[in-house]
Amino acid sequence: MELEQPRPRLWTQAFICLTICSFLLFLNLQMLLSSFPAYVKGKFMAGDLTVSLVTSVFALAAIGTRFMTAALIRRVSRHVLLIIGLALAAVITVLYVLAASIGSSLVMRVGYGVGFGMASTIIPTLVSRIIPEKRMGEGIGYFGLSTSLAMSVGPMIGLNMMKQYGFSTLAVTGFVVLLLSFPMLALSRTRSADTRNSQAAVGPAPGGKPRFNTKPLFPAFLNVLLSVTYSGSLSFIALFGESVHLEQVGLFFLFNVITILIIRPISGRVFDRRGHAAVLIPAAASVVISMVLLSFMTSAADADRVGLVLRTRLRCDSADHSSMDAAFHTAGAAWHSQQHVL
Repeated sequence: MELEQPRPRLWTQAFICLTICSFLLFLNLQMLLSSFPAYVKGKFMAGDLTVSLVTSVFALAAIGTRFMTAALIRRVSRHVLLIIGLALAAVITVLYVLAASIGSSLVMRVGYGVGFGMASTIIPTLVSRIIPEKRMGEGIGYFGLSTSLAMSVGPMIGLNMMKQYGFSTLAVTGFVVLLLSFPMLALSRTRSADTRNSQAAVGPAPGGKPRFNTKPLFPAFLNVLLSVTYSGSLSFIALFGESVHLEQVGLFFLFNVITILIIRPISGRVFDRRGHAAVLIPAAASVVISMVLLSFMTSAADADRVGLVLRTRLRCDSADHSSMDAAFHTAGAAWHSQQHVL
């Protein structure tokens, strides 16, 4: 009778440090993602279309940079690219306060998108190379928890900080947050992360060039649909709260944390044991239901009648977003796991 082999170690120093680094990167992003459109609209008296460009140019720059990073990653050290990306994002974060016009704000958002795109591409790549294959779903689930927590507490911190101390203080705080990621990055250096063959999953074609891996295309398409929906809600929740006179919009994100802490650790294990369908199908259903409910949230009174708040005086649709958050982050865990396993 064969003895059961011990489970491979997941919580290594490199895994912990990279997870913290990812949390700090996304915390910086989320602190300003909801606050910056409101700041631009207030400072420059910008219209809705102009405000939407602030988010759009950042997203386009980040997406384009991901393709560029994928090409550079074969020629330049991953850690060098990561340092460049983090440094660029940090510098531009503190320079936001110097923007004197809409044009300069858009240029800075493009620069930030380049830095964020580089860093957010490299970190998951490094993490996927140090997670044991048999614990891939669980590991990606815990790693994704860092992003999810940042997406939840970041906007709440950013909105409250801008309201209490102004945007300049928020920008400096975001700069400091990214600076803290550099010590974590230094502690994450491991031989396995640098030397493992990056072409293991996609072998060379007969001509010697690596084949294009088409397996992640469908999961990537699903992730695009989820991301568009989520980012649209996240970017404009502050302006939405102002338009319908909802107080304490930051509480919208508080319930994210509660839901994430419950869902994230479970979703990775469910994926490892039962496959992606057991996670994605309930997640997709939750997205549809929660977005329909969200569309009816025009006032705090509506939220009370639908029963999506914890108390009658809680003036935000946070309970509704809890179900939506569960959908997005369980789906995210499944997709990332499938992507790296493939």
